[in-house]
Order: sequence, then structure tokens, then C-alpha cells
Amino acid sequence: MKRSQLSILIICSMFYAVLLGSCITAPVAHEKLDIVDVEIGDDIYRLEVAHTDEQRQRGLSSRSSLDIDEGMLFLFDEAQRVSFWMRDTILELSLAWIDEEGRIYEVVDLVPMSLELVTSPVKVIAAIELPQGSFSRSEALILDPIIIDQCSLEKTTVLFPEMMTRCSR
Repeated sequence: MKRSQLSILIICSMFYAVLLGSCITAPVAHEKLDIVDVEIGDDIYRLEVAHTDEQRQRGLSSRSSLDIDEGMLFLFDEAQRVSFWMRDTILELSLAWIDEEGRIYEVVDLVPMSLELVTSPVKVIAAIELPQGSFSRSEALILDPIIIDQCSLEKTTVLFPEMMTRCSR
């Protein structure tokens, strides 16, 4: 290979390396969400509350870890059928659909990074994502109520359905 060809090859390689490096972005800083204590089965979980469209769309995507007692509570303005997917989510999660009475309707295991839509079988007012196996470990059963400790919130603009709340103070 001639010296000029080698120089061109090196310059092109450096150009592509810089171009590729500019496409890689730093991890997105997550908006600080309200956190609420939620009783599910026999256990208490600290759940981030996603109550806006943007927060629900982001969900737990791009997270690299989740403690065993952490998860996310997705609240909807009205009872509706909703769909979830696991795009950009590497965590193994279970999802519980919460019916209009504030009870667990169904629990499904989600597949990390899947683009397949998982749709609620009925209209729901909320959904909860926890580390896979958490609902079983907590002995949470279908039709069990979930109880949100509204007093665990210091301040919030979130309005929780009344049948799902209590104050443990």
C-alpha cells in the first residue's frame, strides 16, 4: 500500500471514529418523580409515580438497576385500556394491571427490550411495574387491593383514587 493511500485510510478511520463517537450520548438524567409507599400483598414498595404522558412513556426505560423494593406506579386520568412495551428497558419486570376498584386484575411478566405491545385486558386506572417475581414473593393475589400511603408523600400534585389511599400516620 502506498504511503498516500495509507494516509487517506488513517484519516478516513479517524473521521468515522469521531462521527461514531458523536452519535453516542451520555445516559439521560431522569426527572425526579414523586415517590410513594404502596402496600402490595405482604410488602411495602417505594414506587415512583408516573402521572403525565411524558413520564408514563419514559417509564423505567434506560435504567440499569432497580432495588428489590422499588418500582413504578403508572396512574391514568380515567379508566382505559392501555398498552406497554419494553423498548430500551433491560430490566426484568412484572406488570400488574390495577382495575377501577384499585385491585390487582392481572400480573404479567415482561420481556426486556421487547417491542411487543402488552395491552390491558380491561380498563385500568393504574399499572405497577416491579422487579420480576416481586408480586409472587409478596403473595399478592388477583383481586387484592393495592394501598397507597398518601402520607408518605411530602408534597405532590398527584391525585390518587380515593379507594386506593390511606394515611398510616
